[in-house]
Amino acid sequence: MRVGLLSDIHANLEALEAVLQHLDTQNLEALVCLGDFVGYGPDPNECVDLLRPRLRAAVLGNHDQAAIGGRPIDDFNLFAQEAIVWTQRALTDGAREYLEALPPRIHPCDHLGYFKNHLLWHLALLHLAEGDYARGSRLFESVFGRIPIAIASDLQDSVALAWRLDLFGHSDPRRWTRLGTAACRWLDMPLLLFHDLHVGMALAASGDWANAELQLDRLRQRGRKSRNPTLGEVVVPLMEGLHAFARGDYALSVARIEPVEARIVEVGGSHAQREVFHDTLLEACFRAEDLERAERLLAERVARRPDHFWRTRRERMPA
Repeated sequence: MRVGLLSDIHANLEALEAVLQHLDTQNLEALVCLGDFVGYGPDPNECVDLLRPRLRAAVLGNHDQAAIGGRPIDDFNLFAQEAIVWTQRALTDGAREYLEALPPRIHPCDHLGYFKNHLLWHLALLHLAEGDYARGSRLFESVFGRIPIAIASDLQDSVALAWRLDLFGHSDPRRWTRLGTAACRWLDMPLLLFHDLHVGMALAASGDWANAELQLDRLRQRGRKSRNPTLGEVVVPLMEGLHAFARGDYALSVARIEPVEARIVEVGGSHAQREVFHDTLLEACFRAEDLERAERLLAERVARRPDHFWRTRRERMPA
């Protein structure tokens, strides 16, 4: 189901009309608003009236709530407070009644599939960033340990989370037994390059080297025929480096991944999703005792985001 998501319209009619004009070309099956129809902008009623008949569902934003008197305006900055007071006077009865009828949240959060799992994946990353590895592990089990890994996004998220837990010293071979089996389903069904990398990671980490090498060889063959240089020039050496890491050949892992690190962005995915590749290179440097390179990459990583594992990485180095 193709769904369009809107939020933070803030009574900006001109911007809303432009966005809706674009969404009308996207063959959407539903349109959902995640709140804040009003606030700041000059056209609260027009925005509500324009969106109302189009929406499959909507929730109440904090500015919406304040505009109908359901939230103290002291929670907002001075500019927002002024806009809320004006909006309270400007709202028509119809717009006010519509906002008053909106739920503040969707609860329980059922039947959201990938969206729910991916949000919980991000939550697990937050726990890992804070050093709460036990909680991150429990989230893996509660989210991905109990569902069939039947769609590509669930495979990507589960593999990336399990790989990170391994990097951070909290491995569990049972995870990879399950994920390796799931990854085999995509051996004969290559998808996006980003997804293919996660299939290969699962096969390698599970110790299924026959299928891991088969998939890598197929990537090499595709790379020689493809017009997309990223496949042969980035994905293949990156996969070779991930294989080397899974085998414990950390020096080879560094040798294969570092030359393409600046081009990892080409494989797709978000920054948070791609970071597992950069973190693998950094940890490979430490395990290969390539300390000069490790210190340089570590300084860049901590400056970018000082997650607990990397802040304390030097403490785990042998004396």
